[in-house]
Amino acid sequence: MDAPNLLSTLPPAILNYPGYVASQFDPNSTAAKNILAAGYPPDLTIIERGTPTSLWGLYYLGFWEVTMCQWQKRLDPAYDTYGAGLGNYIYVNRISVSDVAENLADFRTTGRIRRPLITVAGTMDALLPIDDNARTYARRVTAAARDGIDKNPPAYRLYEVQNGNHIETFKQTFPQLELIQPHAQKAFDLLVSAVEHSAELPPNQCIPRGGMITKTPHSRVIVSSCWPREAEMRNSIRPDSRYQDERDLNCDQFFWARMSLYRNRRRRLLGRRLFGQPHDHAAGADEDRDLTDL
Repeated sequence: MDAPNLLSTLPPAILNYPGYVASQFDPNSTAAKNILAAGYPPDLTIIERGTPTSLWGLYYLGFWEVTMCQWQKRLDPAYDTYGAGLGNYIYVNRISVSDVAENLADFRTTGRIRRPLITVAGTMDALLPIDDNARTYARRVTAAARDGIDKNPPAYRLYEVQNGNHIETFKQTFPQLELIQPHAQKAFDLLVSAVEHSAELPPNQCIPRGGMITKTPHSRVIVSSCWPREAEMRNSIRPDSRYQDERDLNCDQFFWARMSLYRNRRRRLLGRRLFGQPHDHAAGADEDRDLTDL
């Protein structure tokens, strides 16, 4: 079972978002907790001219369903997309009645890279959540290097952008988000130097808000060092906007402080689905690719 992947993480988000809206964007609602349990970063909400806008909502309206539909139809075409609904898709239950696992395995990542490679990912990515995607791949590369026969495996680096997200233009709505593109361009230049001039790549690191990739990062402990500083988050709020919940200002801090709780909850939910127990829906170029890296 090659999970988590998009087919296992998107349905809970799609299913629970309407309930989260119905709760008036309550971060303590069951729907919000279920979305977090699927691995997503915390939501950001902003009110402009009396109308609330949600970061999760932007993904829900423009990316979650269309992405899930695209890959479900490609990998599990027998599923009743419009009858059963994308939010009710349960990947582990589909393994025994379809070829979805085999289709996914055809292009899963191995972590066995053959050239230097850099991943740049944002901690607030709500389409490809960082822990189930970029960090998972980094762990896979590390394991492959440890277990492989190559005594000098190619260099691999993970550069995490604090508050970076998947869609750059969302920064126009939520100014505390950070752009990925400038760091991706810098990472590409570093990769060129490594390949063409044997330059050493800077170590794995969190790129703090307003910072840049450096050869001597303050900390290589990415998860803890990528927490936003609350003062900076407050200073980034536009005068015509207000946030519904002060905890939203903590972003990754709010997320990671609760991740162990939600990860255990997710394991229980997956276990129930795998064994048919009741569950509460409300409550580089040489490497293969899979859903976790798209």
